[in-house]
Amino acid sequence: MGNDAEFIAPDAETPPSGTVLTTIVLEDDNGITDTMLECYGLSKTVKLLTFIDIFFSMFYLFYNPYFLIPLVFAFIGYAGAKDFDSNKVNCYLLFIALFNFFRILSWGFYIYNNDDYNNIILGSFFVFICFVIELWLVRIVYRFLKCLNKLSNIQLDIIRNVDLDNRDRIYW
Repeated sequence: MGNDAEFIAPDAETPPSGTVLTTIVLEDDNGITDTMLECYGLSKTVKLLTFIDIFFSMFYLFYNPYFLIPLVFAFIGYAGAKDFDSNKVNCYLLFIALFNFFRILSWGFYIYNNDDYNNIILGSFFVFICFVIELWLVRIVYRFLKCLNKLSNIQLDIIRNVDLDNRDRIYW
């Protein structure tokens, strides 16, 4: 991979009031940029979080067959993080955002139609905790998607094929 850094220096033909553009891309010996490392770390985090989502969705599936839908989307999110595929990651992000919205909406209907205040208080606590966790998940997946969109196809091929297993996950 060639040098991605471009520096346009002022010379005799550039007027003193001209603008100097500087682009610096930090690379290591393999042509790995900081953005590529960030994407790889976020990919590991999203894979871990989708694996947890898959695990719990399988248990919920025994309770209700409608939980097959979150299970399928969790697999899509895992595949997107594994393959660095922005379309699959975008699909998973849209699903978790909509799922969180409908969770709050259905809880509102439950509160409106229920008079048992003890269940409402306890349930509201758990819905709030789930809401905060889902917002954190949306933030991580959105950050990963933004990072993926910054990379070129060549850079995506490099991080798909280079072994970077000694890199850390990014949790915030």
